[in-house]
Amino acid sequence: RRSYSKIGASRMPRLNVANLATTHDPAAADPTITGKRNRVLTEAELRAVLPLLQYPAPKIGDLKLQPGSDYRPIAMRFLLFTAARLEEVCSMRWGDFDRVNHVWHKPSVKSTKGGPRSQDLPLSEAAVSVLRQLPRWACANSKDLVFPNSTGGGPLGNWTRYQRALCEASRTEGWHRHDLRRTAATIMHSLKVPTSTIEHILAHSDPFRGANVGGAASHYLQLTRVLNETRDPQEEALAILANALETIEKGRS
Repeated sequence: RRSYSKIGASRMPRLNVANLATTHDPAAADPTITGKRNRVLTEAELRAVLPLLQYPAPKIGDLKLQPGSDYRPIAMRFLLFTAARLEEVCSMRWGDFDRVNHVWHKPSVKSTKGGPRSQDLPLSEAAVSVLRQLPRWACANSKDLVFPNSTGGGPLGNWTRYQRALCEASRTEGWHRHDLRRTAATIMHSLKVPTSTIEHILAHSDPFRGANVGGAASHYLQLTRVLNETRDPQEEALAILANALETIEKGRS
């Protein structure tokens, strides 16, 4: 964010290297940088896509995986119901999910500010139902991936081919998997969910830092469930999101 200044005498003989005396900062406010993605799925598109995001996977296009071996559709549904990143869903392990409190612990989340950190996300009942219908719900090892590839041991892949088949089957176009996360956040915002709660769910920044809380507080205040009779605002927001998605899927406005 600041210009660099040279320290010390020039090297002799002089080396022909890049001059770092002044650097350019391509910040988000730079008008010369364009291409910020703002694609969200419409209600009609969601109504066409949601029925295909199931497990076992519906047979679409020329995909050769058996329905019981293809976790990509249900992983995308879980992504939409949690507003998570695709890489977070693909790396999720059964040991990361607290079955008692229905909290998903993400060991590491991408942060736009600050260093690496974790996130505890309370899930809605609809999101938990997605996990409950998976075959490994009752017998999975804590280190097993929740959404494995067809061999059962590695992360999901070949997304481009699946995305193409999904768009053809749903007769939609021009959207990407990450747009589901943006769509979920937009739906919650349109249903009057507080922006601060949406920010917590998206984990864009440390919620304690945004609330002007001292750094020591993060060691004592944990964003997870302790009291069974209380409802976390994030879970409530994701429940509102789930109700909207289920209403759309059933064909009601």
